Amino acid sequence: MQLVLSIGEQLEPQQIGPVPTNAIIVKRAPQLELLKLASVCITHSGLNTVLESLAQGVPQVAIPVTFDQPGIAARVGHHKTGVVTSLDKLTASRGRGIAHRSKTTAGILPLRFAHPAKIHSSATTPVTDLVH
Repeated sequence: MQLVLSIGEQLEPQQIGPVPTNAIIVKRAPQLELLKLASVCITHSGLNTVLESLAQGVPQVAIPVTFDQPGIAARVGHHKTGVVTSLDKLTASRGRGIAHRSKTTAGILPLRFAHPAKIHSSATTPVTDLVH
């Protein structure tokens, strides 16, 4: 499993500290291209990311922070397109469990989730080529 974390302009990637070897930390990432390869999207529940995840059939782990995000996350949970948690309850261990659960219990596009190997094996561009 590969993790791509897009951190925006407020931080430098080296400020994140030690990360697992399967993690790539970048300021910006080509989200639509990555979603085509993703098995789950971990999001703060911004409307664009949620809609783009839905359009690609990718379940979400919704972690709302502020503004309209709690309402959008509530809809993710209600429609079972992902799993919702709060930032203050999130740990690395809990995050792994939630990410796994979102892939196996989300209700959107069940055919895609039933055969992820067939869908994701058709990708020809490595993730590292997309974000560097």
